[in-house]
Amino acid sequence: MSPKTIFPGIAGTQLSEPLDIKVIVLDLDGTLVPTYKTLASVAATQDSLQRQFDAAGGETCMSGAAWQSHLMRTLGIQNILHRPEQVFREYMRSLDYGNPAISEELATLKDAKTSAHQSYELYSGAADFLRVASKAGVFGAIYTNSPDSHAVDRSKRAGLDPDHLSAFYAKKLCDEDSPSWKEGAASSNGGGFGRIVIPYTYQKPDPTPLHEIARLTGASPDQILVIGEGLSDLRVALGIDPSKSREYDPKSRNAIFCFQEHGANDISPAERDINNQLRPGKELLGAEAVNKEIDALGINDSIIRLPKGFETLLDLIDSGFIRLSSPAFVPVVKNNQLTAGDSDKPARSSPRASSHPMASSSPFHALPS
Repeated sequence: MSPKTIFPGIAGTQLSEPLDIKVIVLDLDGTLVPTYKTLASVAATQDSLQRQFDAAGGETCMSGAAWQSHLMRTLGIQNILHRPEQVFREYMRSLDYGNPAISEELATLKDAKTSAHQSYELYSGAADFLRVASKAGVFGAIYTNSPDSHAVDRSKRAGLDPDHLSAFYAKKLCDEDSPSWKEGAASSNGGGFGRIVIPYTYQKPDPTPLHEIARLTGASPDQILVIGEGLSDLRVALGIDPSKSREYDPKSRNAIFCFQEHGANDISPAERDINNQLRPGKELLGAEAVNKEIDALGINDSIIRLPKGFETLLDLIDSGFIRLSSPAFVPVVKNNQLTAGDSDKPARSSPRASSHPMASSSPFHALPS
């Protein structure tokens, strides 16, 4: 008999290997792309201005603390995260050009731009995974708290292929700023993403997208992977609403959580600190915060860990731990809403699934049946 995997935290359910996955829901920032490296740019420019402030006795430029306030007042957190060129422009305006060390400070800008550029690079294996999942017929969606125009712009610049996704849930900007997504065709702002964007007004971990997708595809929680690096990703998978309760009820689980540990560990202490300073009281970033909640909930055996990110996920598919296939029903995005689609689409199995024996390095707790 084939071995089975026990996930003790999921209502005592035994999930047979391979996992039969029909839906994937991915976070964007910190999961597919290292967005938070833009915060490293803020930290670098802040340190630079503080040095100039100290050297000039506070007479010719603003302090580091004043710089943070200035950025939040003039740009706001979303532009700081997604429009680093605006941060650099404000930095150039704020420099003390009479400082003898100005050339060294300008070198700071070069380093900061390098970090910002890296924030638009897909994590290794991400594009391959999305291509494999799409070819297998999996319903793939992005669910991000970033505003729609910022999220689409970052996805385009990162080289994500919209043809490998079925839906793109992103926060709706206020009416005067929101792009005009046109049903069935790309808008002037959306590129190929225009046909799949679903703007929303709630906030992750609101489970609305997962409930919609599950209802319209017929997929069960054991057939849905939520892939993310943050607390909100963990909570939306587990069905936890921290505004109501931090307790975990296995009956409320929406999906299996796939922890993108590589992305979480890629968030530096400087980036975490700047985020905490700019957004006090908001969700903490990084692996430490997520692992602390996993330990507190006692669900370490109920999740899948990806220490090498999407490379690990591809290995799990190749090794036979995860099998990808089409859901029973395939919904489509029309008029910026997810609707029922063609139910006669034939199911397809993963082209990477294999008959490899179960490896001893499984991230699951495997027991013989």
